[in-house]
Amino acid sequence: MEYEKTVNEALFGALVKAIAETQNVVADAQNPFHKNSYATLGAHLNAIKPIFAKHGLAIIQFPIGGSYKDDLLNRIKMV
Repeated sequence: MEYEKTVNEALFGALVKAIAETQNVVADAQNPFHKNSYATLGAHLNAIKPIFAKHGLAIIQFPIGGSYKDDLLNRIKMV
């Protein structure tokens, strides 16, 4: 339990620092149906990947429906 608290503190501390460095993402695509512009996923990833990497953060996506928190914490322990 103490290890999980330490990991959470480090994770959220890094996340707060990374988010503080981010800026608004500029719209880079047009939606012809709704006649509006939007920022693509690529634009968002290009904006945040370098900042997140600087703070030791990664962007991951888990499959829907699973509980992966314990598995992730165990993998962090191995590093």
